[in-house]
Amino acid sequence: MDAALKLQTFARRTCMERFDHWADIYSLMVRGDRDRDGPDYTDEAYAVFPRYNVAQTVLDHIETLDADALPDCEQLRTLLVHLARNATSDRTRPMANPIQQRAMADEREALASLFMSVTASELAQVKPLFYRRVLDARAVHQWREAIAATWGAPNGYWYPLSEKTHASLVALELDRVDDVQLQARIKKFFSTNAVRRVIELREYDESYELDGAAAVLSYTGAEGFWTAPGNEWIVYCSHEGTITLGGAIAREIGPEYQVAQYDPSRSPRWLPGSH
Repeated sequence: MDAALKLQTFARRTCMERFDHWADIYSLMVRGDRDRDGPDYTDEAYAVFPRYNVAQTVLDHIETLDADALPDCEQLRTLLVHLARNATSDRTRPMANPIQQRAMADEREALASLFMSVTASELAQVKPLFYRRVLDARAVHQWREAIAATWGAPNGYWYPLSEKTHASLVALELDRVDDVQLQARIKKFFSTNAVRRVIELREYDESYELDGAAAVLSYTGAEGFWTAPGNEWIVYCSHEGTITLGGAIAREIGPEYQVAQYDPSRSPRWLPGSH
């Protein structure tokens, strides 16, 4: 890795680690019933959750920068500090609560300070991180048009929650498969078919181009579609516990999971038009 990529990697990992740190603290707070005071958050909660929201927002903005085409190291450092202090999203909208405002400001300055102060010797120790780039609205629109044209995939519910729009589609019911094994089988498909990077289109929040080895093809609260340059295969994960395979990935993996394939007689709630 060159110096600029090491710096971006350091910044990404810092945001990820700080997000996990503050999210873990908040989870403990929730389990201890310390997050709410009636309909409002407690002061303790207001001091924590804004921090992980800032970390995620800054990370999302950092990942709009293509790791394959970064500016030089010092230009990048200036940009990272600017993003730490100024990146915004729906998560970082100010509330009336001064504790929330102070927590966000403190987290921004903590990130900016880390980005400013990391030294060349520290960067030399940075280990690689998987490639991930946030897609802009234009790229997301183009990819959605591409999967609609090839597979009939809508920007919304798809098979088996709606009609089957391509003959190759195979839907699996996830309560009938080992999800860890299925994810590993999908990664094997990527490896044997030289799928280096995939496109991940989410129902909401960010969509990505990312390393296939780092992709997790699952429902996260937001439904998702996955494909790759060439558009020779597609995967769709729904909120109803199904995963749909199409094209090359359906032909290769589908026959291995016949017992888990969607059966409208067994799962009438997924019949087209009944959802």
